[in-house]
Amino acid sequence: MERVPLRPGTEPDHAAAPRWLDVVAAGRAFHRALADVPRPAFLDRRRDWWALGDRVAWQECGADLVPGLRGPYAELVALYGPPPRERAQLVHGDLTGNVLFAPGLAPAVIDFSPYWRPPGFAEAVVVGDALIWHGAGAGLLRAAGPRSVPASSASWPAP
Repeated sequence: MERVPLRPGTEPDHAAAPRWLDVVAAGRAFHRALADVPRPAFLDRRRDWWALGDRVAWQECGADLVPGLRGPYAELVALYGPPPRERAQLVHGDLTGNVLFAPGLAPAVIDFSPYWRPPGFAEAVVVGDALIWHGAGAGLLRAAGPRSVPASSASWPAP
């Protein structure tokens, strides 16, 4: 297999041309296309760190913590609100760097990281990544809210 060398500047420049709302819209379209897909059995067999962290965060299993982390973990758990009302379904859990855009074409969602969560979870990951890792402003929280990105702003081919 031939290796293609990476060239500087080929990564999206999120600071110069942020497309966070486009990523959220593409994710919404992608998740609408997946809405009726049954839960894949392999999700329950995953034993990697990401899967374990996800289950602990959603309180589906306990955490085996070193003594120094038990207090901070208990403080975080005390902040949990009620579970989301949105129905869980198959979602892409890492859309941030995995939506490609080209003029005149529908967005391409790549590198599928499957999770069984409400679609809002995937959107929250995008917004969190944008704020923490890519310098997006706090206004993105309101701009990417559930009713702010029109469903028609991203198209997805019908199955």
